[in-house]
Amino acid sequence: MKTIITPIDFSDISLNAARYAISMAGYLKTSVTLFYVSPLPLSFSEFPQAPQILETMQQEAEGFMEKVKSDLQLPGSPIKIHTEVRSGNFLTTLIEFCEENPTSPVMMSSHGKAGLEHLLLGGNTSELVTSISSPLFVIPREMIFSAPKKILLTCDLEDVSTTISTDFIKELTQAFNSALSVLHVKINEEEPYLARVIDETKTLRLMLEDLHPSYHFVTNTNTTTAILDFIELNDFDLLIGFPKKHSFLEKLFHKSQSKALARVSTIPFLAIHGDRTDSQ
Repeated sequence: MKTIITPIDFSDISLNAARYAISMAGYLKTSVTLFYVSPLPLSFSEFPQAPQILETMQQEAEGFMEKVKSDLQLPGSPIKIHTEVRSGNFLTTLIEFCEENPTSPVMMSSHGKAGLEHLLLGGNTSELVTSISSPLFVIPREMIFSAPKKILLTCDLEDVSTTISTDFIKELTQAFNSALSVLHVKINEEEPYLARVIDETKTLRLMLEDLHPSYHFVTNTNTTTAILDFIELNDFDLLIGFPKKHSFLEKLFHKSQSKALARVSTIPFLAIHGDRTDSQ
């Protein structure tokens, strides 16, 4: 892991996510990169701006970032904080930076002026969740970091060897000495478990055997509801999912799922990609 990438928009909420990232970086023994995208002037595409104007905007943004870095840097802290300022579209530029740093997780607030809530509820759920190649943390607003002791991994038990990447899960679980649970939701209670599900469970057990997770199987016609109920019942500290075209995370942040968003906003969650061919 190179660094934790933390997009900010200078709002208090996004800065709180940055503080969260800095605290987590101590456990993961890595640095934090504060990432800001300076939007291009609206007329840029029709009337190219003078280079001096764009250069001034870049310098001003870099100045703000250095101040934020200074404010966030704790005296005597060994955590290194880097800054990165770029111009362009927020989502496109973030994706490009993630592709340049494929081993670095992204940590964002679930609310903010240019934050994840606007993107998700603005109709870009699929593009964001399935396009960012890096592990993606979403941190509830105003949450203060504490090491997650109970982690829930949700899985549809389909092609787990290619759609689930376990390296980062292992790194997190071992760094925090967390207890890991795996949850699978079966939609039709009248249908027996398919042989495929049984075989995929065996494969996942082998992939995660070093972590000694507990496995749970529930039946519910609404996968989102089942997962959220399980979280509330067992007091988990972190939710992990694997984005696909019709994944739990994508459904969770659809406009129609605003109530579900409110229910899960008490804990952070993490989207991890496996084989990218599944989500294209």
